[in-house]
Amino acid sequence: MLWAGKVVHEEANRIFQDFYHGVIGRFWPAGRRMVEEGYAGVAFSFEPVPSPVFRMAAWWDAEALAGYCASWSATKRCGEDPGVDPIPTLRAALKHKLHEARVEIQWPLVVHAGRLFHVEH
Repeated sequence: MLWAGKVVHEEANRIFQDFYHGVIGRFWPAGRRMVEEGYAGVAFSFEPVPSPVFRMAAWWDAEALAGYCASWSATKRCGEDPGVDPIPTLRAALKHKLHEARVEIQWPLVVHAGRLFHVEH
């Protein structure tokens, strides 16, 4: 699952994933696991309807990517707990690898569709 996204640039993606899992990993609330699993474990009381796989994408530079990470609740908690904002370090690492380049970031868009009533054809 692409939960927080995937940067289509090997070195920048490594920095991004290390930040998500390592730097702020312990600050995610327990409910975040549902997102990471694509809501697979959530009870669904409707007859499932197959849905296509959707992918969202954007082209961001290091500043935009760091801004996205700064918006996460776990990042905010990380900054409050040890009292050190992790974003400047992330931003510097991304700028070092990307310079001014814009890279693609991708996310899945998870859809659980269902039918309330059975329809006869």
